[in-house]
Amino acid sequence: MGKKKDRKSYSEEFKSNAVKMSLKPGVSVSQVAEELDIPVGYLSRWRSQTRDAQGQASAEARVDAISENARLKEELKRVKMELEIVKKAVVYFAGQK
Repeated sequence: MGKKKDRKSYSEEFKSNAVKMSLKPGVSVSQVAEELDIPVGYLSRWRSQTRDAQGQASAEARVDAISENARLKEELKRVKMELEIVKKAVVYFAGQK
């Protein structure tokens, strides 16, 4: 039977910092992995997970923006109608003198 290797556990902060280091211009993933003494595969996976999370957050932000835009269009439509009513009321009451 083969030995089971104990995998080292890394904190989210460590992973985040490693990803940030690897995204700097002129720095390769392998350089950062070597400097931090971690497997290149781990760092590559963390980078991929970060991209996926950012993509999800970006999609959610777009959905929020679209729904906010629709809400604002409805509000603008309502306010324009109210303004037209006020304008008509001003003309009506100005002719009452």
